[in-house]
Amino acid sequence: MNRGLPAGGFLAPALVVGLSLALAGAWALWPEALANLGRAAGRVLPPDPAVLARSMPEMAETVLIVLGGTALAAAGAALAAAGVMALPAPLAVLPRLALALARALPAIVLAGLIVAAGWGGAPAGLAAIALHGAGRLAPDWLAAAAAIDRAPARALIGAGASALQGFRHADWPQMLPRLVRGHADALARALRDGLVVGLVGAGGIGGPLFDAIAAGALREVSALALAALAALLVVEAAGRRLARRLG
Repeated sequence: MNRGLPAGGFLAPALVVGLSLALAGAWALWPEALANLGRAAGRVLPPDPAVLARSMPEMAETVLIVLGGTALAAAGAALAAAGVMALPAPLAVLPRLALALARALPAIVLAGLIVAAGWGGAPAGLAAIALHGAGRLAPDWLAAAAAIDRAPARALIGAGASALQGFRHADWPQMLPRLVRGHADALARALRDGLVVGLVGAGGIGGPLFDAIAAGALREVSALALAALAALLVVEAAGRRLARRLG
């Protein structure tokens, strides 16, 4: 008769032994890990606020890149969606592919391509965010248009209103909540992208951030990172609040 352990019977003891050895090793290394963590924190903290004053022009440029890029993205998405809906299905494939490509390529990659083509600085960042944003927002416009209940607009037009009035008073109010949510998210994404496109020479705060990282000025890096985090949290909170009010 087999008096050994059942199948898998060694697994539990092996796990216990392995976990015990891991805990013992961690306990032995804990003082050194704490010392290394303290040294790293000393290099990063406290943040150097002086870099924020020196980087005010780049911060203002980042704001312009983000807001301008998002506005251009919204306009481009609306026009692209209108074009897709107006074209016959076989011809609509081409703009859909272009939008999918703009959506698939991250803004920093688009910015790098634009800079490599010889168009650097803030215009490159603006164009990259606008292209990427249009690719991401166009599906929202298409979905919002497809979800419209056309009966109210037809009733208004039948009562003597123009097609534009029917759209403004019946179709647009149905589209607006969906679009607000999408565009609020797009603004937050644009802010994240605007903080890093400067790493490839496309303007904004990414330039000073790259210089601080290259110089090992980690206190400057932490100050810039905290300022960026604060701006991102404000934009996301404002976007959520607006979406709730209009949704």
